[in-house]
Amino acid sequence: MITSSRQAKRRTRWREMGRRVAAGIVVLVSGDVAVHAELPVGWEVEIFAGRVHDLALHDGVLVGATDGGLLLHEISSGQFSQVADAGCTNGDCLRSNLLTAVDVDANGQIWVGTRAAGVAALRREVGGFAYRHFFASNFQLGGGLLADSVLAIDVWLDETVYVVTTSGVAQIDLAGAIGEFNEQSSRRPGQDGFPSTRVHDVAVDDTFAWVASDSGVVRYTRLPPHDAELLGDSLVTSRVNVVEIAGGDVFAGTDEGVYRWQAAGGFWSRVRSSGQATPDFVVRSLARLQDPAPGGNRLLLVAGSDREVRSFQGFVWGFCSPPVVPLIGDRTFSAMVAHGDTAWTSQGNAFGEGAFLERLVFSAGCSWTRFEPNSIPVSEVRYVDLTRDRELWVGLRLAGVARR
Repeated sequence: MITSSRQAKRRTRWREMGRRVAAGIVVLVSGDVAVHAELPVGWEVEIFAGRVHDLALHDGVLVGATDGGLLLHEISSGQFSQVADAGCTNGDCLRSNLLTAVDVDANGQIWVGTRAAGVAALRREVGGFAYRHFFASNFQLGGGLLADSVLAIDVWLDETVYVVTTSGVAQIDLAGAIGEFNEQSSRRPGQDGFPSTRVHDVAVDDTFAWVASDSGVVRYTRLPPHDAELLGDSLVTSRVNVVEIAGGDVFAGTDEGVYRWQAAGGFWSRVRSSGQATPDFVVRSLARLQDPAPGGNRLLLVAGSDREVRSFQGFVWGFCSPPVVPLIGDRTFSAMVAHGDTAWTSQGNAFGEGAFLERLVFSAGCSWTRFEPNSIPVSEVRYVDLTRDRELWVGLRLAGVARR
């Protein structure tokens, strides 16, 4: 028999495990559920560990880098799947399920960055994925990296992968869909004309790599000798959190709002509201939408911030946020991706709560649809407990905590 004291201790242990576990992507929170996978009869997921840090969209599949591995959502069918397989000894898996960044190259390879275990490239094969790893402690040919803590990834077609790390921007040259680390083309702060400043994000076009930093945007040429320049201008005193290239324009998301690069004049201009004060807000993520009106050419932006999502409809900044989830306090929107007039984001908090996707279709107004990957995948059972009220709690290696 379990005493009330032991029950209290176990409840505390459950809470702590729910915060820390590097689990698969499983969620069930209060509120309306638009689409979700079927749960086994009688079960519900109580605790989740799948905060979404980054999103990429490729060939109809939305890919998310989360605290619990790789989340894949097939948009046409609404089906979710996941890769949370860290822990193997032969290298044919993720080195860590704590993912921070994701992008997909032109050949369909998925590139993921981790919190402290470098980069992995996942190539689809019959029955699963083949893996290739890049990390700082591996000095084998093609295996290196500037640092193991990855902040952002941007892929240029099927040619080059740019990886923002805590030690600068690493470059991986794609060769035969495999990839090889290029030390000479990578850029470290304080070396080769690259300013000594902390970097946060990268976006790439056919000529330049644009790097978001604490001192503005650093731009360097993609081809040797990779000449770098700091495009400080009005951003020199502002931290740039995200840089986005869309529709031929370069945008910088800062702690004070969104800026647009004016190539002809060589300066940054703030995206301002017309006829009213432009709000200051922290930009965590940013995407540009296409104007759904026939022949329309309005500048349409969606910016994820702290607690809210802002939208710019060509003339004024306004609010366009997904409904609040009562269980998620101090939410933030750190991931955003768009295709056509549709944007995808995810709300989460510092505790890792919020592993679901939110979709905005601009032509339908400010109306969000929530998609929740709340199935319980097959997983090893680590802990089992029974409460006084005859509720069975199960701790799973890949799927967090479930209750029956």
